[in-house]
Amino acid sequence: MNEFIKKLSCILFAVAVIFGFTATAGAADAAPVIKISEVKGSPGQRITVTASIENNPGIAGYKITVTYNPAKLKGVFEYDDDGRIIFPAGGIIPVKEINPKTDINKIIVVAQQNTDTASDGKLFELDFEINENATLGEISGDDLKFDYDRGAEGIVNVAGKSFTDIYISQGKISVVNNPTDLGTTVEQILEQFDDGAHVFDKDGNEITGGLVGTGSYISDENGIKIFTVVIDFEMTGDGRINIDDVTALLNYIQSGSEALPSGLTEDIFTRAGKLTDGSRMDIEDLMNIFLNIEK
Repeated sequence: MNEFIKKLSCILFAVAVIFGFTATAGAADAAPVIKISEVKGSPGQRITVTASIENNPGIAGYKITVTYNPAKLKGVFEYDDDGRIIFPAGGIIPVKEINPKTDINKIIVVAQQNTDTASDGKLFELDFEINENATLGEISGDDLKFDYDRGAEGIVNVAGKSFTDIYISQGKISVVNNPTDLGTTVEQILEQFDDGAHVFDKDGNEITGGLVGTGSYISDENGIKIFTVVIDFEMTGDGRINIDDVTALLNYIQSGSEALPSGLTEDIFTRAGKLTDGSRMDIEDLMNIFLNIEK
């Protein structure tokens, strides 16, 4: 009996070692992938699409081409004096963009440094506006596509090795009705997104209850922003329309972006308040907010 127990123990130990080694090797050999975020937005809304890398094999640079259909998506970019897109900081490798804005549906994103990095995380992000006439449903993968050269100008390390087998997961853009009206709660908005989503207020603090307001946003389980809340006439981010919103717009009309409420970008602020004709916010927009103050 003792001999049998010894043999059984040896067999179980060997099985544990083999399966443990296989699991470890599998984790270590996980294939690298560039993931494009899945986002939701309503017609006319601005969205942020993020490219991130997972299981990074150790890269020093990349050249990724982004093509998009201007009939479905409008690029919302900031340009330098040479007409090149300025990318937000925060990518694992410093980014620049090499083609000028004259090419309206193609962006060539180039990143380069003198050392390899094996960190996972964001490569870069781009802002788009969904066409006002977009139909509900998914925007086709052909309308926004990411790709890279499989040669020397693709994804490389310091030694000059080209990585040709990094898969790009193209992500998804879903066009939905605006899920946020005045009085929408955190619980209500989470019901419209996948499990693992989180809600943050305009200042970046996670919230688990109460009202969502202009500038609040939803992120997925990986921390990627997938939806930003804009509520008509709600200008301060508290989820209510009152005299504070009138004051916020009046201050903006008088002083410009310096008077923006904390945590709100000029784009989000003006989208919430600019609902009349004309290119600038004015007294007519102010009166519209006044007339929509909650009674």
